[in-house]
Amino acid sequence: TRLTEKEPHHADAHFYLGVAHESRGNKEATHAAFSLVYKLDTQNPPQCRYRFDPFRRLVEQLARTYLSDALGYLSVVVEPYPDEQVLQTFPHDPRRVSILTEHHSFLPSIGPKPRKRLTIYHWNIERLCFSDEEILLEVKQILQEEASYVPKDSLRKADPTTQPPLSQPL
Repeated sequence: TRLTEKEPHHADAHFYLGVAHESRGNKEATHAAFSLVYKLDTQNPPQCRYRFDPFRRLVEQLARTYLSDALGYLSVVVEPYPDEQVLQTFPHDPRRVSILTEHHSFLPSIGPKPRKRLTIYHWNIERLCFSDEEILLEVKQILQEEASYVPKDSLRKADPTTQPPLSQPL
């Protein structure tokens, strides 16, 4: 608390204060701290190793590798940072690296729509990782963990003719 008083624009200090409040079960204080983190983070985006589009292509390529059988059940979306709706649901953490939600799409699609949506947040992964290798490992871990929750009856057999080779640019 002393650091947040001394450095009111220090997003990391407010983040860890929010984590401390969360561990104590203080939902209002957690929400207040994380709301301020959200505001400070969106005003001061992190310096990223990857620009957004190359990062998105990397995630898409890894998703085809680690989620190929589950892509009919699960869609993967990359966004720069969570939107303000993340603050509405406990734990309110604006620095989460991903979130799994029900898939709500108002766009027409051919074939069955995925039932779940996995959103991966570019800024938060970049903020957490210190090297390209760590970024790869973090994204792989997220994809593998989410794949483990896909019901077995929702898995499809991957058709190698529709899967581009990993060396092909996206």
